[in-house]
Amino acid sequence: MIDVGNGGTSADLGWIVRVFLGTDNVDTTNCVGAFANACAGLTAVTIEQEFCYDCGAAHVADAYFGTIGVTPEGNWTMYSTFSNRNISPGPFVASNRVTWPTPFHDGGFFTCQNQHFYNQVRWGDYMAAALDLVLHNSTQPAIWGSGMFVQSNGDWGTCVSANQYSANEP
Repeated sequence: MIDVGNGGTSADLGWIVRVFLGTDNVDTTNCVGAFANACAGLTAVTIEQEFCYDCGAAHVADAYFGTIGVTPEGNWTMYSTFSNRNISPGPFVASNRVTWPTPFHDGGFFTCQNQHFYNQVRWGDYMAAALDLVLHNSTQPAIWGSGMFVQSNGDWGTCVSANQYSANEP
């Protein structure tokens, strides 16, 4: 994901890509150890989907510092910072099940949000997403995320949350 200009504000632009690896006609001379001359090489990359969160919002809203975690099935969760003139900066989550044809069907939600004034020079330069394959011994993996939000005292704090897909949805 990257941040993109959005009429003077910011939006998150991302892609779902499929990488193809193989050993045919690939230079594997840089492979070392047990994989000497047997490494898979990049043979092709295709862009399966491009999406943008908050594109077209102009000066109404900002999404920035987005990051995505992906489950082995291809479901993904985006953690991003969101703010507008009425909402203090905070972590925003949007997700997509691999069977949905277009992203952001859940509409997204805030993981930590306060409406407190923040007057510092810099804001929210980090977000993170990580896959957890063993959350609560579940067969469905979770994607953990973290990012900044405005605490009630006006300072920034760190919010940590998880998104998990249920097994019985299509």
